[in-house]
Amino acid sequence: MTKGRRASPTRGMGAPPPNAALKRRAFDPQRVTAEIVAVLADAVVVTGVDRHVLSANRAAAELFGRPLDDLPGTPIDDLVAAAERQHVAELEHLAVEGEEQRYETKIVTATGDERVVAVSTTPLVVEGELLGTVATLRDVTEEKQAQDTLARSEARYRNLFESASDAIATFDANGRFTTFNHAAEIISGYRREELVGQWFAPMLPDDELPKALAHFQKALAGETGLFETSFYRKDGDATSSPRRWRTSRRRSPVRPACSKRVSIGRTATSARFR
Repeated sequence: MTKGRRASPTRGMGAPPPNAALKRRAFDPQRVTAEIVAVLADAVVVTGVDRHVLSANRAAAELFGRPLDDLPGTPIDDLVAAAERQHVAELEHLAVEGEEQRYETKIVTATGDERVVAVSTTPLVVEGELLGTVATLRDVTEEKQAQDTLARSEARYRNLFESASDAIATFDANGRFTTFNHAAEIISGYRREELVGQWFAPMLPDDELPKALAHFQKALAGETGLFETSFYRKDGDATSSPRRWRTSRRRSPVRPACSKRVSIGRTATSARFR
């Protein structure tokens, strides 16, 4: 009987991969955090208690239009629009004292352009020591410009709406008044707050309602219409002469998804619509 050969524990196994012998790098939370911050889409600026930049990420360099290596040591006041510096300093002081701050301000790029940013600032404390603040900044310039454009557009519309000599009313898809101008108040005897939210049908004689509803449905479909009808004033009297109404669908140039049904009324004898 021959003595059996002892099997090697590695016998039959392939050669170890080349990197198997390399020591795996230990997980470093601080390194991982730094890499995450570096690739964030929002700008991140770390500021010391002296209000000078300690570090920033690539998004911050792009926002300010400066080389990344040039940001450390830069005074915060050099990055903030002159009119905003005092306000920002007060908010940053509150952040240093432990109060998270959220606000909007204007920053200045290397070329002198101003950008509107939304800022969130928190105190930076490491091992119990206050080092400064960490601020994230998001460029909201285009968003603010769109809001301003919308506000101007709506202001122009309100001015035309209120100053028009024609009676103008707008309705939602269910036929309820949403707005009512001054001329409409005069011919109807109602104040706008009495009608907003109310259905228009009770203001019309029974024999006029089908015609008005038909034109309303056409307006909902995007068609412009023109028809004459009488209606009841607040005092209960029907208008002595028919009123001519134009119906259409109004779309906001800034909010294309928003639309209202618009009716414009004049006396039939004094109006011509083209």
